Amino acid sequence: MQCQRKVEYRLYPSPNQVSELERTSDTCRQVYNWALAERIGHFAATKKSLSFAEQCRRLTKERRNRPSWGSVHTHALQLALKRLDLAFKHFFRRVKAGEEPGFPRFKSQSRFSGFGFKEHGNGWRLGKKAVQVSGIGRMQIRGRSRFEGGAPKTVEVIQRAAKWYLSVTLTLAAMPKRERTGSLISGLDWGVETFATLANNDGSDEQIKNPRHLRKLLDQLAAAQQSLARKEPGSVRWELARRKVARLHEKVRRRRQNFLHQTTAGLVQTRKAIAVEKLSPKSMSASGGAAKAGLNREILAASAGAFHKMLAYKAEEAGCAIVTVDPRRHKPSQTCSGGGLTRKKALSERVHVLPDGTRIGRDLNSARNLLNIVLGREPTRQSGPGTGPDTGCETSTIAA
Repeated sequence: MQCQRKVEYRLYPSPNQVSELERTSDTCRQVYNWALAERIGHFAATKKSLSFAEQCRRLTKERRNRPSWGSVHTHALQLALKRLDLAFKHFFRRVKAGEEPGFPRFKSQSRFSGFGFKEHGNGWRLGKKAVQVSGIGRMQIRGRSRFEGGAPKTVEVIQRAAKWYLSVTLTLAAMPKRERTGSLISGLDWGVETFATLANNDGSDEQIKNPRHLRKLLDQLAAAQQSLARKEPGSVRWELARRKVARLHEKVRRRRQNFLHQTTAGLVQTRKAIAVEKLSPKSMSASGGAAKAGLNREILAASAGAFHKMLAYKAEEAGCAIVTVDPRRHKPSQTCSGGGLTRKKALSERVHVLPDGTRIGRDLNSARNLLNIVLGREPTRQSGPGTGPDTGCETSTIAA
């Protein structure tokens, strides 16, 4: 069965190539903004939306009147239109779902990350140590793919913190395989105080510390952002200060990505099944105002969404089952893993007392409940003060 994976390379363009990369990216940004203005104007006049295909036809005519657009490969410009089309599709989806819609906005240079091509060999060609890009030339790259025999399909040329990267989508003939050396079954509770707490079917438990990459650089970021705020926007000093802020954010991003990749790879290598809660970081950090601002920042910095996505696809490659538990039905953090009593707990309540008087961490109690669910030995829940009736549960179990 075919599947797709992404590989990112670092680009090393010459100074002249950097100018061409920036020019190409800015041309795609101009096309994006032109297409957005076209959609807004067309809807105001006709009360109908423009389709992606219609905008591609209009772009062909517009390129004849703009020589700078004609010098950029057609596919790069069409992908800018596709990017806008996807933005509108997500906008209408959110409107129908009753969510805050967020109408597509015009893009400034600092808010347009780059450009791309939709077909290998047409506008770009990837080699072992270099890439050829239409209008820019041959550029050295650094990085490697762990996937054997992957065929390049699409590419994005991305600028982050004044550096350029190549994000290549590979089409693989079959699902890549990861080595799995262990057979533990675990319940995993994600958190902020401790990044992950695991309860294993052999009776052991583990904790993965939260590295708090953002917090470690928060003082430097605050000073850099204050310095940026004091500069005249658009000046040389303002641009230098802006790049310093961007470099700090990029450092946090790289450290976080590295931690997530290493952690998820280690987990799936030693386990044949992991039970996790179905979480919504957006809902977890949606309210609370200034009093909860610090906690919201830590929730988002711990990257629950990225962690669970990485865990899912790496588990599939390693043959490790991921069992997702609905916390609204099973209430792992509110239920006693020893006796089944369900009682609502405040977030500040970090210690759980078992029926025999043993005191364990709140996260470990939740992890044990997740383990019990996946093993099919969930205790019968008993409603405690302030709880609603037990709604029952349905879940697949895995033999120990």
